[in-house]
Amino acid sequence: MISESERRGETMEYCCVMMGDEVLGDYVTAALELAGIRCVREKPEEASVICCTEEGVPSVPEECGVVVLYRRARYTRTPAYAALSETHRCRALERPFLLEELIRAVLELMDSGERSFDAAAKEEEPVVLHREELSVQWGGQSIRLTEREFRLLEILCEKSGSTVSREVILHDAWDGLESRGNAVDVYIGYLRRKLEPVFGKGGILAVRGAGYVLNPEGKTIRIR
Repeated sequence: MISESERRGETMEYCCVMMGDEVLGDYVTAALELAGIRCVREKPEEASVICCTEEGVPSVPEECGVVVLYRRARYTRTPAYAALSETHRCRALERPFLLEELIRAVLELMDSGERSFDAAAKEEEPVVLHREELSVQWGGQSIRLTEREFRLLEILCEKSGSTVSREVILHDAWDGLESRGNAVDVYIGYLRRKLEPVFGKGGILAVRGAGYVLNPEGKTIRIR
């Protein structure tokens, strides 16, 4: 349980849960309250987490973490999300989502908030994905990808740290079209080899019977 002093302390970090509409408001607030995380719909100075819609985002510190609950396909590839992730630590959960996922995302952002956004950014150069160039830049190098490889990497990055099923990969990277044989495994292999300098040999892990998970090794990932 978060203490009142922590909520109101000068170094307190807030987390904003952003929804597309008001429907989820009561549901999200109740779930987080049960987990011991105090929530409000506005006035971030009165709680650890605020819940809002895209149309009514209250004034919160730029360094606060933001969990975006989205239902529009590929929301995380829009300019709006790219701009948001430039100034905030972000997590995106596609609706429907598990309560455990929401609670974990909020807690992770609040924990990471112990360091300021600027300080965290200076610790290590972020990994930047450039859509127009179909490239990954990190450590002074630029790695070119094919369109399919880039789309696959985007999907893994959007759910970084969580397992992405083959079905989700096929739906997003192959637009729901049937792929031949082990196409997903083949492209995962391509990405592993190309991105080993960035994420290491264990950067993309296979979860038997479930799918794949990106292990960014603590690196910040930005998509532009």
